[in-house]
Amino acid sequence: MLTKVVKLVNQHGLSDFPGRCCKWGRWDGPEFVEDSDEMQIEPLEDPEQLMLSSHLILGATGYGLAHLQKNKKLPAKPFDWVIFDEASQILAPQAMLSLVHGKGNFLFLGDVHQLPPIIRSAPVEKESIDYPDHVHVAHQGNHENDKNLESEVRRSLLTLMLHRYPQQSVFLDLTYRMNAEICAFPSRTWYDSRLRPAPANASARLSLKGRLSNDPLDRIIDPEKPVVLVHADHHGCGQESIIEAEIMACLAHRLLSKHGLHKEQLALISPHRAQNNRITRRLTELLGGSDDLPLIDTVERIQGAEREVILFGFTCSDPDQVLGEFLNNPNRFNVAITRARHKLIVVGSETFFTAVAQNEESLRANACFKEFFGCYPSFDGADIF
Repeated sequence: MLTKVVKLVNQHGLSDFPGRCCKWGRWDGPEFVEDSDEMQIEPLEDPEQLMLSSHLILGATGYGLAHLQKNKKLPAKPFDWVIFDEASQILAPQAMLSLVHGKGNFLFLGDVHQLPPIIRSAPVEKESIDYPDHVHVAHQGNHENDKNLESEVRRSLLTLMLHRYPQQSVFLDLTYRMNAEICAFPSRTWYDSRLRPAPANASARLSLKGRLSNDPLDRIIDPEKPVVLVHADHHGCGQESIIEAEIMACLAHRLLSKHGLHKEQLALISPHRAQNNRITRRLTELLGGSDDLPLIDTVERIQGAEREVILFGFTCSDPDQVLGEFLNNPNRFNVAITRARHKLIVVGSETFFTAVAQNEESLRANACFKEFFGCYPSFDGADIF
């Protein structure tokens, strides 16, 4: 978010913009350049610097703010606005770490159709006690209240806000990331066809160096096919698939080595770390031992990011696992495919896409995968080898 703020200030030539944009916590961005004419993000090494700013834009996590508060390093005045990015992943108790530092103006940005907060513990089960009838009725009433309270505590901040204040919500119907072809499926599937690409990126295409050949890799990569599905012929795989790892590594290698794609323009995503480790090893081999790799990670770690090209592999072809809650998850699929700006390549086995759900809830969740399976140009991954 800070990167976009700085980009907009510089783009519009606001040389007299009074704000200072600072980041507290881990920073992997560009190094700060002294005496630059452009606005930059300043990574804070000494929190005392915060006290010197009359107009401050501070980027931090809730825990980061709590740390600054604990050490009395926050400005004495509360923030005029507190903005929560990815509010669909924040629990209300976590949000309180930041809410207490605001004047009462809050903006919650997020998407309830993407990943919810990660909660490691299961709901607490109440001990069953054999009370007399009249006491038992009263106890049950309190127990229901406890259950409702616990349910609210486990919901995301954005979900709570939308439920309580629906009239205060605004749907942002323009995407400045995806082109029209990539945008079409998520818009239709999750957003009632209301999401549309901004005119500037609606017809955008992946820019590649060199001529495309007629071999299978280049036919899959073809920028004029912004979304493609690659069928991987494997069965019984759980958290790793050698075939999918090979397909994804070969595609990434071709994009990087022949077509001049920069590693910052590419991400390879799969649900499990074991598969990502396998992809990393294979791509490293193909690149001659280089460890200068693009992002290779899970869906959870890439939410909020974007790349020109996304390679997403399902990995699993075990009939007992493909319909489980972890993989048969529309929100996770939505996050994965909406990271792409110009090219989306999805790799998966026929087993994954044709599995038959055994109950209504699973059937509803699985509908988006079935629809995607028949929507886009498909290729046989076996042709690559």
